[in-house]
Amino acid sequence: MSIPKIIDKNYFLGLDTLRALSLLLVISGHVFFNDGSTLDKLQLGAIGVDVFFVISGFLITTLICKELAIKGEFNLKAFFVRRVFRILPVVLLFSLVLLIIDLIYDLGISVNGYLSGLFFYKQLTNFTLFWQNGHLWSLSVEEQFYIIFPSMLFVFGREKYLKILIVFLFVIPVFNIVHFNALINRGFIHNLVAVFANVFSLGTYLIIIGSIGALLLFKNPSIFDLVYKVKNKSFISAVLFFLLILVATPQMNLSYIPNFVYKIFLGISVLIIILINISAERGNLFFWDNPLLVYLGKLSYSLYIWQQLFTYNQPWGGGIFINLICMMLGSMISYHFVEQKFIGFRKSLGY
Repeated sequence: MSIPKIIDKNYFLGLDTLRALSLLLVISGHVFFNDGSTLDKLQLGAIGVDVFFVISGFLITTLICKELAIKGEFNLKAFFVRRVFRILPVVLLFSLVLLIIDLIYDLGISVNGYLSGLFFYKQLTNFTLFWQNGHLWSLSVEEQFYIIFPSMLFVFGREKYLKILIVFLFVIPVFNIVHFNALINRGFIHNLVAVFANVFSLGTYLIIIGSIGALLLFKNPSIFDLVYKVKNKSFISAVLFFLLILVATPQMNLSYIPNFVYKIFLGISVLIIILINISAERGNLFFWDNPLLVYLGKLSYSLYIWQQLFTYNQPWGGGIFINLICMMLGSMISYHFVEQKFIGFRKSLGY
């Protein structure tokens, strides 16, 4: 298996900016959360998280496929070690800070409220109960995916893994429609469907779409030839992104059947935006190469974790402007002195 030319590089143009834009949607959604405004009703935060899921599925699967192409094998242990060093340090620090805030302001977060975030089963609980770490549900969806699906890739190989993902594309909507529309109300089958629908959710569905896109890119790069030939890449992909938001916003409160159609549309659209950008040459992406947006994209993981404390329902009060400044400062400290330090330590260990 060879590496397609457009991803035979160490840095993918446009991905950091796409992360930044997704994060800005999340922050906007949380700043205006539950205030009854038009921006609140648009559910921008949910759209931002959806885009993150697709990016994550595409990027991680691409990195795994590149490892297979270069080394001829996929080191599952090294993959898990990299995920631990990438994810856990910031989550542990965040949870420790949240515990201190909880003790000071008596937030009343339960033991399970903390454990479900630390051990990545938050989406299997009532994660809306505690706002301050409720957002870790999306991290739980991602980490459960990366525990289960790369293990399948390791066991079955790339070709069978692609077929498994395609099966999940058809099975997940069925289980979710049955469960969330209460078509089976009791008994063993009900419990089985409920577990499947909550573990393999709409978020997992979008990660799978991103993952399939990466696998198809390696299997037959010519599939996306039309995308690579797009001219004015920066402008076209920016227009696509903002059109995507316009299309997505009225879909968020619909029933599960049309919602899955929307998820497929969103997943494919984000894939096209990614492929347009990574097929461009550096310097030809005026918007997507913007240094400020690129930097925000690099901060995106820390920003996503810490924004929850500063965008809504802050126990200490204060104006939103001051809170957003504190959010940025805290996220920058988290990125430079926690994320980067632990990634450097991981590399020193040979992973």
